[in-house]
Amino acid sequence: LTVRLEALAGSSVKIYGRDVLATWKVIVAAFAAPTLYGVYSLIYFIYRIKRHPHIQLKSHSKRSCYLWAIQVIVYYIAMKMGDTGSDIYKSIKPLFLSIRNPEASKIILSIRNELSQNITQLINSSSDTEKKLDMLTIDTQNKGIITYHS
Repeated sequence: LTVRLEALAGSSVKIYGRDVLATWKVIVAAFAAPTLYGVYSLIYFIYRIKRHPHIQLKSHSKRSCYLWAIQVIVYYIAMKMGDTGSDIYKSIKPLFLSIRNPEASKIILSIRNELSQNITQLINSSSDTEKKLDMLTIDTQNKGIITYHS
């Protein structure tokens, strides 16, 4: 909670500090997963050395490096396919709705316009919230106590 509040105070967007969550996702995708695959490759390397001691060390190293590279590539492809697949899945229902009932596309467009107006109102109202949040001070020395300065 303290990390999110500190991020919220230092953020330029000032809406709930969700950029911290996105940062953790990037850290996991960019560093933690490839490191884990490196551990898997190391385990495979040790296994190959114990099972096939007569093969040269260079061959074991190459295979372990290939395994690491393949894991990272498959991970990236799976991430991209999952993201694209979720977008496609979300768009299937409105597509079938508009094919079955042509008037439904008009309803969908009106819903989108209403949503756009709601988002604009939220942004306009959050500018007042941003001014209030600028007045917040997070005291990290006293266990993250939040004080308000008017």
